[in-house]
Amino acid sequence: EIGNVKIGQVAKIELTGGGSISAEVTFVDPTIDPATGLDSVDVAVPQGSAVKIGQFVHAEIVLEQQPDCLAVPAGAIVLDSLGRAQIAIVSDDQRTASMQFVDIGLRQADLVQVSAQGLQAGETIVTGGAYGLLSRTGIRVVGQ
Repeated sequence: EIGNVKIGQVAKIELTGGGSISAEVTFVDPTIDPATGLDSVDVAVPQGSAVKIGQFVHAEIVLEQQPDCLAVPAGAIVLDSLGRAQIAIVSDDQRTASMQFVDIGLRQADLVQVSAQGLQAGETIVTGGAYGLLSRTGIRVVGQ
């Protein structure tokens, strides 16, 4: 995704021992190391921050933001035989789960943005093992 990184974007740097700071992308190396597949990005950290020159840190660069969207764990998404994404939504009485097709969007770590007609925040979904469910299946909720 290095082609989407641009000068001026925000990078979130995780600090050793907890916390994070925001930095700004100042340089994106146009070449990728053929031996490692790695690229280099420089960021400017605020003066007086806990980051030292030459220190290796974990950083995330915000490529795009989608406020007020729905996201599910990646493991909750299953693909049908045609490659279409679905999630299993648990009924209000928690006795059945129904597969619903969803459109997938941005990813961040293990979360995937989803959207579908009628899909709402707060619905209970199957987060593991949904690949084995039929379009509507009787279930038993465990671990609550």
